[in-house]
Amino acid sequence: MEFFIKTDAVQRAVKLLSVTAKVNTLSFEGQILIKTLDDKVLFLSNNGKSGISCEIPAKIITSGETTVTYSKMKSFIMTFSPWDGETGSKDFQFVTKSPRLHINVITSLESGLETSSSLKLDQIKSSAFVSQVKLTEPNLIINSSLLKSAIDKAIYAIDPSSGIDYVKGLRMLVEGETIRFTSTNARVLSDYAVSGNNKLKDGDYFLSYEFLMGLRRVLIDDTQLFFEITNKKTILSIDDVIFWSTTLSYKDYPEYMGIFSNFDKTVEVDRETLLNGITSFADVLNSEDYNRVTISLKDNTLSLIADDALFEYPGILSNDEFSLDVDGVDLKNTLFSLGDDTLKLKCIDANHGIILESSGFEDHKAYVVNLKVR
Repeated sequence: MEFFIKTDAVQRAVKLLSVTAKVNTLSFEGQILIKTLDDKVLFLSNNGKSGISCEIPAKIITSGETTVTYSKMKSFIMTFSPWDGETGSKDFQFVTKSPRLHINVITSLESGLETSSSLKLDQIKSSAFVSQVKLTEPNLIINSSLLKSAIDKAIYAIDPSSGIDYVKGLRMLVEGETIRFTSTNARVLSDYAVSGNNKLKDGDYFLSYEFLMGLRRVLIDDTQLFFEITNKKTILSIDDVIFWSTTLSYKDYPEYMGIFSNFDKTVEVDRETLLNGITSFADVLNSEDYNRVTISLKDNTLSLIADDALFEYPGILSNDEFSLDVDGVDLKNTLFSLGDDTLKLKCIDANHGIILESSGFEDHKAYVVNLKVR
């Protein structure tokens, strides 16, 4: 096998492979497959739970394939600067000479000199790789910027270490032209609804936390994402990249919408003001008491009260009064995830949690459970 590939192109491939390829290991989790196609090269990583592949344009001299360790190849290739028209490295040569893969590169310096570098990697004869995963029939097509926004709003409410399946990822409930993104860790709940001209099939889909973490690194702005979500695999296709993972499923998602209609008091607040208030003393909260913060409204002043800290927000236009305790860290994370400048706070009493809702578009709602009053 022999081919030449542009420096910026192969470096892009190496970065993509890092989503699933492990470093500093010789096991199959740290191996990558390199295979020539007609006028492209396939780079593939598969760690057993998730995988990624990309097809990169290249000048193919001789067809073939090889499996090598990712870690050494990454550190070598990422060292070089791409060609800028005068200096840098134009391309890399990959050539197999049994039992090794040789990677060669020439670099042009400002002085006019040209240096050459090479790396030799042992080829791995026995590999755990299966054939490349393909997307055959997408059941969800969605804009990447929309999905990125949904992930950013929901990620704080996911608990990947929980023993409860439905708190380990992001639920996507598709009904007509509306997608409802929901996440919860049993202490907080986030619900974000969007509508648009996406090509969708009604369904109840679920993206695991691990898949979401990889997805955030793969996404590019404002492009179409094609998903095929089955009981076994979640597959994403974006341009020349395929990213997949094993599907995480759950029996039933809890019925939660009634939470957001259970209130009798409402106040409007400036999100940034309240966020700055809780952030100012978040580091001194008592973790042994669930980071307890009392949210109190009295005499038109909203107060955040901790054992050793106090924040007062006067001028609230409401005659209501209430007081309830919540986890201050959960409150801070919830405020951070909500995007609108103005929020509605809704509640009943100390025996219920607090609802936070985007005041402008009313498309994002969150709920923070209450702590039992001491």
